[in-house]
Amino acid sequence: MRPCMGSAPPNAVAYESKSPRETLAEMRLGNSRFWTGKSERPNMSMVERRELISGQRPRVMVIGCADSRVPIEIVFDLGIGDVF
Repeated sequence: MRPCMGSAPPNAVAYESKSPRETLAEMRLGNSRFWTGKSERPNMSMVERRELISGQRPRVMVIGCADSRVPIEIVFDLGIGDVF
């Protein structure tokens, strides 16, 4: 697997480059936090959401069910715009 290296919008937040293994490990930790009730990103402020208007730079793409009861960002304890 190779990391995604697309072009980001001018105002996009620059993420440090991570290998697929590092990204998967981060997602597993986030899922563990979710299941133990210790999520770190349960809510985003209005300012954080507004910053995404100019563009997003997801670090990972997850193919799964589009069921609104199981949002991927919540299950992996990630923020809006971190997952596609």
